[in-house]
Amino acid sequence: MPLSEHEQRQLEQIEQALYREDRRLARLVRSSDPRVHYKRRVAEALVGLALGSAMIAAGIVLAVIGLAVAGFVVLLLCGIWALNSWRQMATIALGSASRGAAGKSRSRGSRRSRRAKAPRGTLGERIDERVIPATEQDWYTEYLDAIIAVRVVDGVDAAIAHIHKYGSQHTDCIVTGDAQAAERFLARVDSAIVLHNASTQFADGGEFGMGAEIGISTDKFHARGPVGVEQLTSYKYLVRGSGQIRPG
Repeated sequence: MPLSEHEQRQLEQIEQALYREDRRLARLVRSSDPRVHYKRRVAEALVGLALGSAMIAAGIVLAVIGLAVAGFVVLLLCGIWALNSWRQMATIALGSASRGAAGKSRSRGSRRSRRAKAPRGTLGERIDERVIPATEQDWYTEYLDAIIAVRVVDGVDAAIAHIHKYGSQHTDCIVTGDAQAAERFLARVDSAIVLHNASTQFADGGEFGMGAEIGISTDKFHARGPVGVEQLTSYKYLVRGSGQIRPG
């Protein structure tokens, strides 16, 4: 079923928000990249070496024109500076070589073993070299980090089966313009909150109008003391949206 103009605008807003978040995460990755710190240290060492060399030349000039004591002092100080810069460069080079050899032996082995399970040159690998094939353990893992495990399944029933096996029964969402598929997903996914075309970031008490956010329970039994029909009742929240995302 084709999307309405309003739904198309909402989906475009979601895509733009995801693009901005991807750019933000990319900047974080670059700022924590050890190669950036390595380049900065090399640049600092080179600047120190250049200044030391220039001041040595100045000391030689002073010695030549007759200011022997001043020239000797300048040569001594700047020689120490230049030697320290050379030592810093050698330390960076040796440290980089040792870390590179150890890191390559570990990372290449693990990446090769995982890449062997999937065809080389997959779409994900062509998009970003950090994309590697997922394993069975990835479907159970909650990373609490900027990491996702993505699986392509054959239809909505396969997606529901995947959620039943690996999910936490916390919050799940389907993004689709197919109303029949959406209703099937809402009815069959056994999670505390199930959403259609709305961000999973809405899953907290404050967004549901219950006051301050405290937490979300995936349990189905909260009764204490006498138990009647009401105490045996559990809740499942169904959210139907048209592309809404949570601001901020």
